[in-house]
Amino acid sequence: MKVLLITTILFCLCQICLCQVTGSVVNVNGQPIPLANITLVKPGDTAFVKSTVTNDKGAFVFINIIPGSYMLNYSCIGYQNIQSPLLIVSAGGKDVGTAVMKEEAKQLNGVVVRSQKLLYRQQPEGIVVNVESSLLTKGSSILEVLERSPGVTIDHHNNSIALNGKTGVMVMINGKLMRMSMEQLINLLNGMSADDIATIELLTTPGAKYDAEGSAGIINIVLKKDKAMGTNGGINITGGYGYREKASANARIDHNNGKTDIYGSYSFSHNRSYGTLYGNGSENVPALGGEASFDYHGTGKPVSNSHFARAGIDYKAAPGLTLGAGISYDNSETENYSHNHCDYTLSSDSVLYFNGYIQGISHWQNLIASIYLEKQWKQAGKINVDADYMQYNITSPTTVQG
Repeated sequence: MKVLLITTILFCLCQICLCQVTGSVVNVNGQPIPLANITLVKPGDTAFVKSTVTNDKGAFVFINIIPGSYMLNYSCIGYQNIQSPLLIVSAGGKDVGTAVMKEEAKQLNGVVVRSQKLLYRQQPEGIVVNVESSLLTKGSSILEVLERSPGVTIDHHNNSIALNGKTGVMVMINGKLMRMSMEQLINLLNGMSADDIATIELLTTPGAKYDAEGSAGIINIVLKKDKAMGTNGGINITGGYGYREKASANARIDHNNGKTDIYGSYSFSHNRSYGTLYGNGSENVPALGGEASFDYHGTGKPVSNSHFARAGIDYKAAPGLTLGAGISYDNSETENYSHNHCDYTLSSDSVLYFNGYIQGISHWQNLIASIYLEKQWKQAGKINVDADYMQYNITSPTTVQG
């Protein structure tokens, strides 16, 4: 009985209390501003946490936010950028009220037209996130970018992805449905580098070209493919330190002669992290003799390394007819060491304590190969024929000592 009670307390303590941040944006005339970009950042270093856009009523909401100190950045085309004062978000959530944005009026001496992709683009089917136009995605995994995207919620405990609060989301890569379990899919996306992404399409009302599966919409991840003629490539290297060292590297190359396009890329990411949780409290437990109190301390030190490589070829056999083949491989490993300690003091002055050590190593390997044929008609649309092969392996041995 005592062991069961202590185990239950430890489980409850390990559940992080999440909350939401809400607000709205209007202009100086009190009219709502739709599609304004709202970014939640940490104070001091303004580290990016999550972002969203306002709806047609100018309202916005951030969900699953850890209580703490934050600031909000407001931006919209045609308006002056503003920043909120320091916000203290408690377990009960935070309503930041209504922010007023002033129109940006400038005296022009001349006109220079420049084209730049916005981070978010609204279209009838949903929101498109232009990942490659943001520096905030460098060194991140696809799963981390998804978690920061408007309306997307990742439940790591239950291995689920929700879009605008609805589960049952279909996840596609380059328009192809990933037919694997949600646990496998989350691990796959966590091992793929965001440096390989062009856009993420968050489709709440997908068009007829998509399968009529899923009840919450579609998340389509579009990988980069250089359309420029000739041979092109690039290398990205990032590094930093925040709760231990982090680093990533990405290299890609593409050769396109107009008829044949050959491409390939490789990404590596390393992340050493650290987490700690303290808890204490008291309660009346008749089964243990009355009033009892506990003090809990838990630490976790995960280390992850991921490799992701892909290669492919597209061949234009005739006008409007394209043949292609591609292969991608992901190899990821996460080692986690955690220590949990709890002292439980009873009314009879006796003390129970739990001291547990958990060490686990999870290793994932994913292989996806595909060939396809695409026929495009100018007026009648297009037809696709695909054949895919997918292999997924995971080993996750865990040692518990207490």
